[in-house]
Amino acid sequence: MRLELTQAELAGRLDLEEPTIRAIEAGRRGLSLDSLVRLAEALGIQPGVLVDAGEPKPTSLGREAAKLVDGMSPAWQRAAVRILREIRQQQGK
Repeated sequence: MRLELTQAELAGRLDLEEPTIRAIEAGRRGLSLDSLVRLAEALGIQPGVLVDAGEPKPTSLGREAAKLVDGMSPAWQRAAVRILREIRQQQGK
């Protein structure tokens, strides 16, 4: 089902700013349960349709990183993972 809504139209239906809609669509911003329900209502669907309980889908950068790490020796893989964990901790995540 396609509603052919622009991000601006959807933002108007939800009383949100268009950049917020773009961030949600790109996965850079999450939704509260209330916002999830409002979004589903605006789209005319059940809220559960918006919730993907499956495995997270890797981004193209994530796939590229995985390929790079997969091609390394086990020792270099451990070092790469250790570095990535340190970077994540530095970002406060």
